[in-house]
Amino acid sequence: MKKGRAAADSNMAPALSEVFLGEGAELSGSLSARGQVRIEGILSGRLESDSLVVLAQGSRVDAEIQARKAVLAGRFSGKLDAKEEVRLAPSAQVEAEIGTASFSMAAGAVFKGRVIRTLP
Repeated sequence: MKKGRAAADSNMAPALSEVFLGEGAELSGSLSARGQVRIEGILSGRLESDSLVVLAQGSRVDAEIQARKAVLAGRFSGKLDAKEEVRLAPSAQVEAEIGTASFSMAAGAVFKGRVIRTLP
């Protein structure tokens, strides 16, 4: 039985992490996650995710971000590289250089910077 269980465990993919930085929390430095990241507080530094990054309304982020997808609803300044998609919600206030395959901006969002379209 142990032999079978060890074989099953070795074939399992590592679990994806989900990271949440809540309102009122502040982080300065680097954050890396294999899963979704949601920021509601303040972040400065570097953020990497193999999945979705959400900057919630009320968040303040000054960072270099790498992700698969990103949804921005708070304040963001810096550089963002999202392989697949970047969406700016109506409450977004963004001053950045963005590299992505797909970019959309809702009415009401504020954007200053440039978007570089990349291949998906």
